Amino acid sequence: MGNAIREAATTLIRLSNILRGKTRSQVLIDRTTAKLGIVAALLGVTGVALGALGAHALADSFGPGQAATFETAVRYQVWHALAILALCAITTPGSRSAGWLMAAGAALFSGSLYLLVLADAKWAGPITPVGGVLMIAGWVVLLVAFARQTRDQST
Repeated sequence: MGNAIREAATTLIRLSNILRGKTRSQVLIDRTTAKLGIVAALLGVTGVALGALGAHALADSFGPGQAATFETAVRYQVWHALAILALCAITTPGSRSAGWLMAAGAALFSGSLYLLVLADAKWAGPITPVGGVLMIAGWVVLLVAFARQTRDQST
């Protein structure tokens, strides 16, 4: 548990350095990483805003099961926004690909659930599992990237 906390703290420090605008020699961040960071921030801000909207303004208008579906969409969106933001501070090969897969997955998964609840768009239902598969693919890409890095460092 101590290692996980230490690694999380290190990641937060790296992100802090990026956000404070350290020079390129202090913190390397390329355009792709910056774009991924923007996507993470957009997912985060819209997730929090929609969560607040669902909990307060829309709470009384949800039908049976709709509140739980809406909460699931918000939860997956915000958690993946945080994961993508953390990936912006990691230099492991494959971490950017994992981030983009997670971003696309979160947008499709949560977006389709929002459409189902807010617009009764039944056609969006089949999109939800596609988003889920993309999020899972992102995690698998990250798993493989870390496994390769571990293998390469041990040889």
